[in-house]
Amino acid sequence: MESPFHSRVGKVVRRISDKLDEYEAAVVDHYVAVGESLTRTHVRVKDKLTTHEQKLSNHIEHCEAAIVNSCTSVGEHLTHTQERLKDKLNSQERKLSEKAAQLLSKPGVPKMLAPLRDKLSDNGFKP
Repeated sequence: MESPFHSRVGKVVRRISDKLDEYEAAVVDHYVAVGESLTRTHVRVKDKLTTHEQKLSNHIEHCEAAIVNSCTSVGEHLTHTQERLKDKLNSQERKLSEKAAQLLSKPGVPKMLAPLRDKLSDNGFKP
């Protein structure tokens, strides 16, 4: 038969054991809840990151397209400007040729220009 002391110690030990089991269960429950919360947070952050990456990718594509369009527009503008300037230069050259032909067709002008032509030829300029 058990002594009252042993019986009391046994009850105390069982209570302590039960309390430890309760605390252990509470700790396990807490860690499970924290784990679930971390998992939800991880999924939420990952989803937001994916969304932001998609938005950024779309924005980058839009910017690249805008840059290409801008460069194309500038290139076309430069091509048109170059063509206009060439036309203008050709027109000016024609007008100068016509003026020179008119001046040279006047009597006495070729004789007046002969010394200048000789001087230019001596300095390496070709008429």
